[in-house]
Amino acid sequence: MTALDNSIVFCSSEIEDGDAHRHTNMPVVVAGGGAGSIVTGTHRRYTGGPPVADLFIALAGGLGLPLSSFGDDGTGPLAGIRA
Repeated sequence: MTALDNSIVFCSSEIEDGDAHRHTNMPVVVAGGGAGSIVTGTHRRYTGGPPVADLFIALAGGLGLPLSSFGDDGTGPLAGIRA
């Protein structure tokens, strides 16, 4: 196993549109395997605008930190992220 197999790396921007400061339709890359705790090798598009905070909840769960909420709008783990 490599260090990336045991890591979770999140890359994104803070906003989707600099003029409007929207937080929807943001490009996000999650790399690493999280020691087998997250699904790898996939491309996902989510409709309905789930908050990025739900992604953070799913990633925290993969690290052994069960969260039921995160920030102002995170309500549960984003589906399809955890193995």
